Amino acid sequence: MNSVSFSIPQSRPAGFSASIVVTLVSALLLFIGFVALPYSATQRAVEIPVTLTLQIMPVLLSLATALFALRAWRSPAYASVDLGLAFGIGVLVLAAYHIRTLSLDAGPTLGDSFSRTGLGFWVSLVGALGLIGQRWLPRPEVDLLAKRNAVGKTWQRVFSGANVVALIALVLIAITIINQAFGLVEMKYTIDPATLSDRPLEELTEAELVAIVQEAAPNKIRVIIRDTLSVVPNAQFTTLPINQVLAGRIYPTELGDLGINDLTTEQHLAILSDNLSQEQMLNVVTTQVVNAQVVKSWLLFDSIFNRTAIEEEVKAENPDAKLEFRSWISGGFISRSIASSATNAGLRTALLGSLWIISITILLAFPIGIGAAIYLEEYANTSSKAGDSFVTRAVSLFNRLIEINIRNLAGVPSIIYGMLGLTVFVKWAEPFFSGRVFGMTDTNGRTVLAAAFTMALLILPVIIINAQEAIRAVPSTIREASFGIGATKWQTIWRQVLPSSLPGIMTGMILSMSRAVGETAPLIVVGASTFIGIDPNGPFSKFTVIPIQIFQWTGRPELEFKNTAAAAIIVLLVLLVLLNGTAIIIRQRFSRRVQ
Repeated sequence: MNSVSFSIPQSRPAGFSASIVVTLVSALLLFIGFVALPYSATQRAVEIPVTLTLQIMPVLLSLATALFALRAWRSPAYASVDLGLAFGIGVLVLAAYHIRTLSLDAGPTLGDSFSRTGLGFWVSLVGALGLIGQRWLPRPEVDLLAKRNAVGKTWQRVFSGANVVALIALVLIAITIINQAFGLVEMKYTIDPATLSDRPLEELTEAELVAIVQEAAPNKIRVIIRDTLSVVPNAQFTTLPINQVLAGRIYPTELGDLGINDLTTEQHLAILSDNLSQEQMLNVVTTQVVNAQVVKSWLLFDSIFNRTAIEEEVKAENPDAKLEFRSWISGGFISRSIASSATNAGLRTALLGSLWIISITILLAFPIGIGAAIYLEEYANTSSKAGDSFVTRAVSLFNRLIEINIRNLAGVPSIIYGMLGLTVFVKWAEPFFSGRVFGMTDTNGRTVLAAAFTMALLILPVIIINAQEAIRAVPSTIREASFGIGATKWQTIWRQVLPSSLPGIMTGMILSMSRAVGETAPLIVVGASTFIGIDPNGPFSKFTVIPIQIFQWTGRPELEFKNTAAAAIIVLLVLLVLLNGTAIIIRQRFSRRVQ
């Protein structure tokens, strides 16, 4: 029986090349130490850089030597001879530096020179001990399975720690926001609420609040109608008839052709009573009659732990003011429009703008994104063969370019989409996006519709990529079974592939919605207003959104606007949770149906 022998080629041990590099660097430094240093003693121009080089490089060299030596001791596959040579030359370089500092009579003693390079010296000593241990001491027996398990547990702890850090960061952010959204405030009133009624204003009925407005602020009734009910710009409030000023509101039909100045006080009050709820009338009384103003505010933690000191401070500085605990987020905050005072500021206009834009964005991006994903995954031919025709190869190349561009667009900064929307939707297609083709003349291209188209372009790549991955994850056996019973390609896609992939598609929808709700830069470029008091009532309206409103409030010098910004952040988070929660519920239902 013939025996077969195998020759195993002997390869250089791991770390050999690295040790050679370290050795060459050591030799270079040694040359500098014994040749360049004497020259630098007479040429002062190069003394400082050479000195700095020899201060830093030996330390780094010695540290690298020690690390190589420690690994050589742990794993015998590394070359100890070359590491020892590197260590020896590194020590010689250190010695050259010390000789150099003493020969120049520059003042430092041997102890001073060692103090400047002491780290390199001691690290080199550790490297020498490591080499000795690798050479003569017994190496520890390593259980490879236990070692792998230990490494796995180490990485598990690292990942768990990352989750803990992320959770702590989220908790700190939430605490910071809540700390600013609640707290004590020092209030000052034009008319004390206690003088208007023997009961709290919150307990009064709508009719009682209207009577307070009539008695305490009869000259402000038209201003209240303008700010709460008018749907036209303020400049046209007194010139247009009631049927245009109060379009969509409740008013006597016979008053439709009259102007607002032609009505009596009783008719003004009747319009207010018919259109405003008790909560809205309470807001009117608070802002227009009582005119509550926040003099100073405190954070929640200060309000809890330092309440006594705050009460004494308010009593000493302003005895007539009232100290109240205030929640900056409330029903009135959500229902009020923007105001120049933080006390009366509201989020209604920005909230409606966000809802309009996100609704149109979803209606645009969702079907287009899914359709594009279906085409790219089920119909597009991205590969060509040698015998294919020129048209087939061209179509294949075109499909590949589309897919590459979509994946690249997912990483484009959002402000670039804003510039695209400004150029295409606001300027080039201004007649359509301003509504001029539909007979509207009081708007320009900076409308809700232009913003929604811009946001749809922004989130389309995310939707397409996630939908592609979800469709690709559907097992091919489902398609083959559908074809086997005679279904067409479209029937297979519509009845089998899409229902199976919809949970993954909804995941992409959640991610894209979250990004669209919080975007600010593209909307600023497109033309979102930072201060607007007219609510958007259609796709061709001017707009603002919650993130821009938060940005505007945080830039105000009054500290109270930081509190309103914190309240707006909470509203934005709640809106985001509601939208994502709805999408998650839909995803879970389809997941159960597929299972």
